[in-house]
Amino acid sequence: MSLVKNIIKYLIGLIIIFFSFVIMPLVKLKFGILYAERFGQLATTFDNYIYSRNKRNKIEYAFFHLNNRVANEELLRLWRNEKKIFFSKIAKIVFHTSKKFNIASKIIIDWDEMETMPRRVNTTPKVIKTDEYFHHKGKIFINRFSISCPFICITSRDDMYVDNKEDTNFYNYKNFKFMNFDKSINNLIKKNYSIIRVTKATNSRYKNPSKKFFYFEKDRTDHSDVYLLSQSKYNIYGSFHGANEISSIFRKKALYLNMTPFNLEFLTNLSINSIFVPKKIYSKIDKRFLKFNEIANLKYYTHYNKDYFEEKGLEVIDNTPDEINMIVEEFDNNFDLGNNYYNCDLQDKFWSSFEDSKEVEYLRKSLKINISKIFLENNKDLI
Repeated sequence: MSLVKNIIKYLIGLIIIFFSFVIMPLVKLKFGILYAERFGQLATTFDNYIYSRNKRNKIEYAFFHLNNRVANEELLRLWRNEKKIFFSKIAKIVFHTSKKFNIASKIIIDWDEMETMPRRVNTTPKVIKTDEYFHHKGKIFINRFSISCPFICITSRDDMYVDNKEDTNFYNYKNFKFMNFDKSINNLIKKNYSIIRVTKATNSRYKNPSKKFFYFEKDRTDHSDVYLLSQSKYNIYGSFHGANEISSIFRKKALYLNMTPFNLEFLTNLSINSIFVPKKIYSKIDKRFLKFNEIANLKYYTHYNKDYFEEKGLEVIDNTPDEINMIVEEFDNNFDLGNNYYNCDLQDKFWSSFEDSKEVEYLRKSLKINISKIFLENNKDLI
């Protein structure tokens, strides 16, 4: 029975492939599988695909098959509003037929097109579109909990962020204790900001007595996560994880702390005009901190189930609470002033320490990101 099903499946796939090539001079059809179980991939897949589609400047329709569970239903709903993108099991049939017979790669949306590295889309106008329902529901949420504007969202990841049964890769080096934000949170509240912690799962039970601090452990929804992160004044990311991509697809200036992995290619993930700070890395063998360009040259793969750093005799050092407080204060004070504040000799020296001058030029002149000035001044020996 399964043999008959496969024959029928591949026959349908071959017919659709043939039809796609027949009409290709007039309109292009492409097919792909959406790996929607990760928040970040759900955010960036369509952003990257639409960017590459627009570059081709042809009439093109895409069909995606949803693979497994969906990390955020509201984000998927917003992407469904995008024209010329459809969701159908047909995409899976065509995709598998193409792979089975090693044909028709031209009509397949492959992994590289969905997860392009280095990324170039973050310098273009945003393509994701919100609607009346999105904003109406968001305002109801804001009013329900009496959140006053402006508000700032803070996120970080810990051991609870990833289900180890579903993902066996080793990510502990990305984790960060939310408690280390305490001083920064209190100082931002003194400036009359509302502070919202956004997370889906955590082992950190951080509490703040202020009525201007919000954490919706039981009341959060997929909608509230996307709405708050997209409509905040800005977001502070305590570590790099899927939620970071909301700032990217909405082209929102953000503060990225504890950046790990840290290399030039990975920095292309950041949203335009943003500020970043990497984690420092200490060599237990050489008994010294690695310089920034040495960190960037480390050859490790994020999808790896062992502790690369431990294997190499390296220790990953989180940004300290005092460092974070100074960096957040600097970021907030200069948020509306553009990036002129960050232009200095040390900034030039930092960027010139990397070998890939072409990528550096893109990051500085097109993406317009900078490393925190005060962090650089306090760690100038690592340049």
